[in-house]
Amino acid sequence: MKIAFIGAGKVGAPLAQHLAEAGHDVVLAESREGSSSLKSALSRSSKLRSSPLTEAVRFAGVVFLATPFGANECVLRHVASQLPGKVLVDCTNPVGPGLTHGLRSERSGSELVQSLVPEAKVVKAFSIYGFENFEDPRYPGYDIRPTMLFCGDDRRAKELASDLIFDCGFEPFDVGGLVQAPHLEHMTLLWVRMVRAQGHAPGLVWGALERPKAKLPYSKLVVFGDGLSDRAEVERADQGGGAARRRAPGVRPAGSACGRRGASGRRDTGGMDLPRRSR
Repeated sequence: MKIAFIGAGKVGAPLAQHLAEAGHDVVLAESREGSSSLKSALSRSSKLRSSPLTEAVRFAGVVFLATPFGANECVLRHVASQLPGKVLVDCTNPVGPGLTHGLRSERSGSELVQSLVPEAKVVKAFSIYGFENFEDPRYPGYDIRPTMLFCGDDRRAKELASDLIFDCGFEPFDVGGLVQAPHLEHMTLLWVRMVRAQGHAPGLVWGALERPKAKLPYSKLVVFGDGLSDRAEVERADQGGGAARRRAPGVRPAGSACGRRGASGRRDTGGMDLPRRSR
């Protein structure tokens, strides 16, 4: 995947290194001449390279925004014409005085970013931890990866972001649309207060544990019909072989859905899976 990083500091540099080492084609944007952080980032891996800001963004299909939040408006103004249709991974957070939300919780930083580049596909990710966890996401002795919560409105953009999160060593966990971004930003403030202010170790991360899917008492929903007319009978089979309940032709229970049609014309949606984590 072709990826550009705007910002090569404590957040952008380690993420760029992980993705380059994972086989992605990663370029670091040259936002200012003689940047010491850019030189330091390039020294991390021979697989990293740099190019001027607009060229880097033009080259990439996915762009990481890893600048200080206050610089977002200025830097995005210079590349807005290059971003339509591209995935923009927002790693920034609006942190205000006294470790408060920098936008007074009236809107999220990611929603502001989306308003600045309305044709980009913004995904909020890599924002709930400090930079130490981006350097090394490995936790020997545990059989789970640290979880990376992310959100966005475009399904395909989130699929790409999920793959990149995994390649950086985290377990991706999609929490919904960009409307969830304020909650992720408050999780950042929680982490910062706990670690920077209260003295918890910076290796503190979140983990997602899920129980195996439980069997429901009523697990079968079968729709009969030849697909050529509106006649259909809905049968819901009780566990243990109870009698089926019939409904009027053409009527389905609220919330029902049909699976793939088999050769017999019967559609079976029994045993629907609960949502799973990506990869």
